[in-house]
Amino acid sequence: MSPCSSWRAGAFRSGWASPWSTPTAPVSCDGPESPTSSAISNCGTISRTAHYADARDGGRRRRVPSALVRRDGGDNDMDARQIMDYYASSVVPLRSRILDEHRELAADLPEPARSSLMAVIEELPVHRLPARPVLTYLGWLLAGGDAESQAPAYAAIASEFFHEAGLIYDDIVDSSHHRRQQPTVWAAYASLHAEEPWAGSFGRGVALWQGALLLRWAEDAFARALLAVEPSCVSGAQHVWRRSAADLWASQHIDLVVSAKEGNTSSPGSAERVVTLKGRYVALLPLQIGCALAGGEPPLMAALSAYAEPLGRAYILRNDLEGVFGTSRSKPPNDLRERRLSMLIEYARTMATPVQARVLDLAGREDLSDTQVSEIKSVLEATGARDRAERAVLMLAKDARVAAGWGAFPDGARSLLERNVDTALSFHDLAP
Repeated sequence: MSPCSSWRAGAFRSGWASPWSTPTAPVSCDGPESPTSSAISNCGTISRTAHYADARDGGRRRRVPSALVRRDGGDNDMDARQIMDYYASSVVPLRSRILDEHRELAADLPEPARSSLMAVIEELPVHRLPARPVLTYLGWLLAGGDAESQAPAYAAIASEFFHEAGLIYDDIVDSSHHRRQQPTVWAAYASLHAEEPWAGSFGRGVALWQGALLLRWAEDAFARALLAVEPSCVSGAQHVWRRSAADLWASQHIDLVVSAKEGNTSSPGSAERVVTLKGRYVALLPLQIGCALAGGEPPLMAALSAYAEPLGRAYILRNDLEGVFGTSRSKPPNDLRERRLSMLIEYARTMATPVQARVLDLAGREDLSDTQVSEIKSVLEATGARDRAERAVLMLAKDARVAAGWGAFPDGARSLLERNVDTALSFHDLAP
């Protein structure tokens, strides 16, 4: 039976018996070490066969991480970390191989294209255990995917390439000069343009094509993921992948259209829709991509949605707070100088006096002085908008934790999902 047809229809409503519900004992850690394994467990360096259990899924045996199936009260939290660390050790080498392929292609290009493409490759950020790849892998495991398959790794790498392209375009739209405490792509090339007697919008032009290149790399990586799964899983995975792109586009389009038409007087509903769409892109869709690749059906998708929808919204709201009240250790708090929809501004408008409303009208101007920024921040605090946003983040995080604790998920998965809520919100540093 295909993994894409192995789940019982309506199983979630009737208690949802996981395919891991009756695992055998984990494989011993005494086996020979694989030359490609760098995982660390309680047994030290282990083989690729260690820490996995056999489970029955519709008559076929499937190897799944034992930490996600154990019911013996063991240290699920520790085992879950080991699984994620092991996954990180699998993604990074695969990503390096993909980039090596692009280096080989770059070597055949004429200058200055060759050196520019090499710079693109070398400057791509590498995050230790980034959130999207971990969520993609977890969705794959929860749907019963083979823990050693490269399919979720390819999908995670595709998502990262897609995300980096989106950041390039976002920085162009917002005219952002810095990201991750470094010049943005367009700003770096614009600086070079300013030093030379060149014509045209060189910085933005180069950045646009760099983003297009990364999008092509993303599609190529995702195509490799599809080649590594059961043919019957391809259509569902493609649908989620397309949905990811559509949701991100929709959130940016609504933001741009409403900001252009209405400035800072948009309805709260517009900002709320953007938060929801961006939140899905951040948390839900990575989980669903991994799940779909392994053939997860609607009951599991529903359980993941109940967890990831509030988590994603909490993350985006917290990100908006950081864009205004962030510390020097986090991203520069320059959102008030950008024309973008903001729940903070919308919250403040519902409680502002006429004088305070006029101050809020200043938001979105690139030429805001530091004094004007401070005045807007004071209004956001005085109207209770900041407190309201922070309370909303806490409530959404609570909803995500409650959903993670449902009986639908195995013990190890619940531990990982709950801890991921804290990890997601810790990315943003706020000033007191």
